Amino acid sequence: MASFNLPPRQKMINLIYVVLLAMMAINVSSDVMQGFTVLTLNSQEQNRTLREMNERLTALCRQSGIDGLPAKADSIARATQALCTRTDSLRERITRWADKDDYQPGRLVKAEDMKAVPYIMLAPTQNNGKKLRADIEALRALLLRQLDDSTSRKVVAGFLSTQSKSRYSWEKDNFSTLPAIGGIILLNKIEENVLLASNQTLRELLGMADTAPVQPAPEPEDDEPQQASVTLFPKQMNFLYAGISNALEIFDGGHADASLQLSTDNGRIARTQSGWTLSGAHSGQATVTIKAGGQTVGTRRFTVRELPEPTAAISYTAGGRRHSYSGRTPVSKDHLTANPQLTAAYAGDFIDVNFRVVRFHTIFINADKSVTTLEARGNRFTRQQIQKIQQLRRGEKFYVSSIVVSAPDGREREIEPIEALVI
Repeated sequence: MASFNLPPRQKMINLIYVVLLAMMAINVSSDVMQGFTVLTLNSQEQNRTLREMNERLTALCRQSGIDGLPAKADSIARATQALCTRTDSLRERITRWADKDDYQPGRLVKAEDMKAVPYIMLAPTQNNGKKLRADIEALRALLLRQLDDSTSRKVVAGFLSTQSKSRYSWEKDNFSTLPAIGGIILLNKIEENVLLASNQTLRELLGMADTAPVQPAPEPEDDEPQQASVTLFPKQMNFLYAGISNALEIFDGGHADASLQLSTDNGRIARTQSGWTLSGAHSGQATVTIKAGGQTVGTRRFTVRELPEPTAAISYTAGGRRHSYSGRTPVSKDHLTANPQLTAAYAGDFIDVNFRVVRFHTIFINADKSVTTLEARGNRFTRQQIQKIQQLRRGEKFYVSSIVVSAPDGREREIEPIEALVI
């Protein structure tokens, strides 16, 4: 197994970071803002890919020759585009309001601004959150009218849910406390859900019509164009990740799936029950070649990125269910001592990667200002660590640091610590 050990200087930096956590007020750091910015760029890239996929599916519907199918596809395309135009406009208005005199088209300067999102989305003079909700509900109704399959209906309804999780409206639940960058990320996610819901519906319509796909449009400028009538996409993102199994999806131009052969110059390609996977790639570029009957019918060059850092959390049992605590907010120490385990994962639906926790430390700052450090091997808290947590008084903190996790390819990395405040 490959390993990664931090140099002494970096370990000292990490220790200083933990000490600073004890001194800081709870707020949004510039590092977190930078992470939000990276997430925004990734989301925008994925949405561009989804738009292209939907355009191709719409073209297939138009050329199917099936009565009524082109009209259905066009109505979906119009409604989807109208909603995406609204999210584009809202992102721009949030940026303009947050940056004011520093405004530059396409760039958010004051990412931490806390006034722009509530004003643009919730102010009575604006009411854009309510309008957005109405548009989402109208699209949901349109798509559900096209679907008979119960599973597809459930998927689409889930993507376009506007159900409030409190006594307040959906828009107030989502937009009342976000910084500017948070509002933009949420709008990106809403747009992604809109595109995915339309994608699911168009696929279902094509399946009902039993049409043969035709040659798709050219690829995006930052990728090599398809050479023939086969289009290859990652199922989750517009790029691949090193060290994991990446699911791939093919839109073919009439070739029998069994006749297709895929190869790559970076990693390994394998056929699965649900499609294809590319695994074992290193960061850089990977070109996938598709052949049918010995002839090349398509190629695609992908960017292969290193896996981003996962977020650590303490998993515990309460009320008969497992819960997850990632720090900074108050939590009952009784919860944290109920069969606690340390996990590492990505937030939300970013990407599903199975990280294994190798080891970690817990750090306690005692009443006499001395520091107690306890180590655990694996993902379970030791008896000593649990006893030390139980001894904490209301309002006291402890830290989970030196968290080393192993990715699916066996490479180890140290991730950010957790600051836990007990009550």
